[in-house]
Amino acid sequence: MKRLLLLTALALAPLCLVRAGTTPLYENFGTVTNVPQIDAVAFANYGTFDVFSVLPYDTQNTLFYTNRGAMNAIPGFRFDYVNNAGIRSMASNFVNFGGSSILAGSGAFITGLPVTSFFFGGSLENPSLITSATNIVNHGLLSVGSAGILRLTGRDLDLSRGGLEIQPFGSGLAGFCFFGGSPLLTPTNFIPDAGVYDNYWGGFTQQVFNISGWFTLQDPNTGISSITAPQHRVIRPFINGSPPSCYFTNFTTLGLFGANSYVWFDQVTPTNWIYQTVFVVNNDPRVAYDVRFYPSTTITNPYQTVVVGLTADLTNVVSGQNEPNTVYLIDTLASETNQTFLTNLVSQAQTPCPTMLPSNFVLSRSQPCEFVLGAPANSTIFDTIFYEPGTTISITNGTDVTNITIMSASTIATNLYSAYSASVSNILIRVPPVPGASVTNLPGRVEVTADSLDLSRTRIRGEGSISIDTKHLVGSDAAAVDSENLLFSLASTNGNLRVQDLAKTTVERFYGDTFAWSAIWTNQLLVIVDVVTNGTSSGAVTNTIEVGYHALIFGGDMQTQKGVQVRKLHTSSTNVVVNDTMVVVDSLLVDADRFTLNGSITTSAAGGAESWNAGTAPHLQYFTNNGTMSIANRAWFGNDRPEPYRGFVNNGTLNAITVSIRADEVQNSGQVTTSAGITLNAAVGKLDGGTLDAGNDLLIGGADIKFRGHTARAGNAIFLDVSNSLTDSGGTSANIFVGRRGFNLVSKPQFGDLLGSSFSSTAPMFENSVHTWAAEDRGATAQGFTNNAAIGRLVLNVEFDGLLTFSGTGTSNGLYVDRIELTGNVKTAFDANDLGSVLSIDPNLVVSFADANVAVEQLDGQLGGRLRWVRDFAGPNSSVDVLLLNGQTIKVNRALRNSLTIDSDGDGVANGLDFYPFDAAVWASLSLSSSASSPVPLLSWNSAPLAVYTLEYTTNLGAPDWQPLKTVTNLVLTNGIMSILDSNVPAGDLQRFYRVRLGP
Repeated sequence: MKRLLLLTALALAPLCLVRAGTTPLYENFGTVTNVPQIDAVAFANYGTFDVFSVLPYDTQNTLFYTNRGAMNAIPGFRFDYVNNAGIRSMASNFVNFGGSSILAGSGAFITGLPVTSFFFGGSLENPSLITSATNIVNHGLLSVGSAGILRLTGRDLDLSRGGLEIQPFGSGLAGFCFFGGSPLLTPTNFIPDAGVYDNYWGGFTQQVFNISGWFTLQDPNTGISSITAPQHRVIRPFINGSPPSCYFTNFTTLGLFGANSYVWFDQVTPTNWIYQTVFVVNNDPRVAYDVRFYPSTTITNPYQTVVVGLTADLTNVVSGQNEPNTVYLIDTLASETNQTFLTNLVSQAQTPCPTMLPSNFVLSRSQPCEFVLGAPANSTIFDTIFYEPGTTISITNGTDVTNITIMSASTIATNLYSAYSASVSNILIRVPPVPGASVTNLPGRVEVTADSLDLSRTRIRGEGSISIDTKHLVGSDAAAVDSENLLFSLASTNGNLRVQDLAKTTVERFYGDTFAWSAIWTNQLLVIVDVVTNGTSSGAVTNTIEVGYHALIFGGDMQTQKGVQVRKLHTSSTNVVVNDTMVVVDSLLVDADRFTLNGSITTSAAGGAESWNAGTAPHLQYFTNNGTMSIANRAWFGNDRPEPYRGFVNNGTLNAITVSIRADEVQNSGQVTTSAGITLNAAVGKLDGGTLDAGNDLLIGGADIKFRGHTARAGNAIFLDVSNSLTDSGGTSANIFVGRRGFNLVSKPQFGDLLGSSFSSTAPMFENSVHTWAAEDRGATAQGFTNNAAIGRLVLNVEFDGLLTFSGTGTSNGLYVDRIELTGNVKTAFDANDLGSVLSIDPNLVVSFADANVAVEQLDGQLGGRLRWVRDFAGPNSSVDVLLLNGQTIKVNRALRNSLTIDSDGDGVANGLDFYPFDAAVWASLSLSSSASSPVPLLSWNSAPLAVYTLEYTTNLGAPDWQPLKTVTNLVLTNGIMSILDSNVPAGDLQRFYRVRLGP
């Protein structure tokens, strides 16, 4: 790929030679440079076509463009139709074949500086490649410099397997270096590299610090160190500041842990040493760093210029190659003189409060020659490099012992320092601070507009943004769309729009903050030599070594991954399917009948797409979420418009501040979580295996709602308001309802129970949690558990000094519970015979239960008789299997089976002690007989001892009206046959039906 145009001469005057007439065809098979303006109906390039001018190069009267070679231009090209009057319109065809390339403004040089050094919108024309044609085919490469724009507009665009590229900054500068870095410097001003912004600056004053404890050598083998710069004063600009409040001053520190250390040692003379130390760390492990030392421009100055380089090789999705991204910090505090603060001319042109740069620092995105030609560190770090507390070495020679002690003269240093922090962006300028400005004003953007667009396997790389607008997206499978800002207006004319491979969660970009502190100071090393002969000292001799120190602490927070934001996502078709993962910021529109999310959509509170509402999906009928949807604010699904959704299906994850759902049919097998409330209203609701988790109230309403394996949690209260049927799938449903402040049945449904569901309520500390229930009070009978909103389990607890209150919605209501479980403080209160201190039941409600985790007969009748035990109901949570003598197994109430006071079969043995406590309830046979000689009916059955039976009859089984015939008791102590004659049959009765009940 041709990435660089080296021009021996730069013609800044526009080419104005015009042909006398329009030719049918212009062809190039060789190499041409700066051809005169072409006036031809058709343009075809098969060789190399190089042009440069002030404005983008274009032709005249051209309808057809073909490129099978290489085309390069500074600042770029414009491919469209321009007639002799200068009026522009679409060309007919533009074709860039596979293997061919068109490059605009790639790595161009103006007066020795990269074009990209100048901010976008400045005095120089930015790189651009603009194509407008009815039919556009690109299977090759269209590439524009990092400050430019690439725009394609047409009716039918086939971009499959082609590449559209905004080049990374400096991609054309490989192999080049610049002395002093690429920013333009003067004695008082500077122009920063594009995309570099000053955060703070300070220094050129004296500061005093203790040098004995600020540095720690963590690993002597690798030189990994930790070091903290002394607290130092810096100046920061106020955001949108203006005189007299442009800046504010504060103190900061810069600490590095796990830093790489680099040392330059120079023994200028035996008594004059220099230590230059550099400490560098960057948080992103993909960023490599190195340090070079380059001689001062003053020959007599032994200090070196220090250059720190940060490099990350990142993949260009268009070329498929790894390309270097670099940032260099040059520090001349010790090596050069005349240090001052330089004014940032770019910021000065934009604000009355310009930022500044200490002149000893240069932050360059281009490779400095001082780094290329500099030398690596020539020494290694050691733990006493800054401060020697006093180390003695003894050397023995015969009877003489020479003691050499080395120590620093002082623990306090007075230094000259400078400090600087800057942000480095991959985008060359920020969004202009003017009303209406957005990412669409940034340089380095790609814009594609088409009636019909094929993006299959297309590779697109943008810096500022990528914008795609089409009325019919043919396909986008295996596309690579690579920019941190994306804007989509996508539609399909065939009724099915699939958003696939158009957005990634992150892109590889080199950006972040840098922090530097540099200081110079001097100290003395005292070398004390004492020769001791036979125990007698000859007298200590002290030699002094002057040591000059230069320390640079450089902390990098340069990153290689940047999150992608979809600034605009507008979709339009009958069916819209989104398979990508997207963070949508400014605008979200789903103009469809059906919407299916298989990927992920997250809206941002910082933009205009924070909510899902009727404006987001004005015509939506069916919503299906199989992925993840996170709404920054409110999510309204059909409840903020006249008509509800026809279908709402959540199989994935749905998060929002509040969620309100109104649909003819609702299915939830996924997770719905809010920090506030959830409202669900459905004509038919199937809540199967999912979760509704509300931070506040949870309201579930509608006509027919069924639960299975579902969890409903509320940070406040749960409300059930179902008109027709409220059901679960039976005892194995495993539904869980947890209300932090209770649960409520607003109205009784006509049908259904929740005997496979568990309701839990814990009153918060000091609070009274009120529960209301609208079911009927049918007495302590099993009938209360049928079609009466009966629940399977009720788990109750209170925090300290809390109270649980239950009330009916009318004058007489009942709550039927298969099993009550008293836990925590409620259980403690029950054990202390003080249940009323934690549990209150209003007079208009009776809580009837079949079983409990406490003594049922003790719980029965408490709270003024408003707690009642229903012993004849055996539900999924209250039943136990009992074996009869005849081998039959029946289900009975567990508490009744285990009772130590009740004797159900009347055999004198309490149920809990009786192996067969219910045999009186079963008879082996019931027979009816008569004869011609005796037409009176005879009924017989096998009776249990001491059991009481009632014989009843009716004349119509269709509408039976059972009448008692006779009550009898088996007075013997063994089983026996009991017989009764019905001698009172009226002559008019054509038929009679009989039944026998145990008990009177």
